[in-house]
Amino acid sequence: RRVIEAAVHEQPIWLYRKGNPNRVGNPLRLHAEHTEALSYLYADDTVEAEERLAHMVTAAPNNAGLRASMAAVYRERDQPRRADTELKIAETLEPRAIAVEAEQFQVAMDLGQWEHAEALLDDLQQRTPEHALTLNATRRWANHNKAELQVSAQGGLVSDTPVSGENDLTMETVLYSAPINYNWRPFAGVGYAQGDFEEGSTHFRWTRAGVQWQDKGLTAEI
Repeated sequence: RRVIEAAVHEQPIWLYRKGNPNRVGNPLRLHAEHTEALSYLYADDTVEAEERLAHMVTAAPNNAGLRASMAAVYRERDQPRRADTELKIAETLEPRAIAVEAEQFQVAMDLGQWEHAEALLDDLQQRTPEHALTLNATRRWANHNKAELQVSAQGGLVSDTPVSGENDLTMETVLYSAPINYNWRPFAGVGYAQGDFEEGSTHFRWTRAGVQWQDKGLTAEI
């Protein structure tokens, strides 16, 4: 952060060109301040990042890169629909900007818009296959298309509830297949629970299987 702050202070806000009576904005100062705002996002201080980027977007509303970064902050704060609104504005300014399109992919994944996300990724891979944002998107899409194993466990020492008893332990393992036709995932799982009650110890085992459907932020299991 000290390096970034030094870079900001080294760059004047305005530049004065020889023979031009009008001052012009310094693009390096904008880049340094943009990087400084993103440093808070990467340090997980999303409140400070949002405050700084909101000020910059207000001052430069036609900068698509700033709006894409603003969308990234909203996404990290679990506000994907707000991020989507910001990106729609950015798209009108620079519809083919890599930062905008890559962030649109991330938001589409957050919202469960799988076909739209795949179309965006295909375009990114054709245009800039080696770009860091494209590689990040490619990795996320590859992970999304893998099978998923969920393992959970919980326990308690003392309880007066008749539901779980004392010294209770619950464990479950569920395996989901890779997505089928974008939205469907069959699954199967096993579980085990035990607890101590006044009547004695209880052991409970179960298996379950079914299918999961996911689309546009909604999840249902049967």
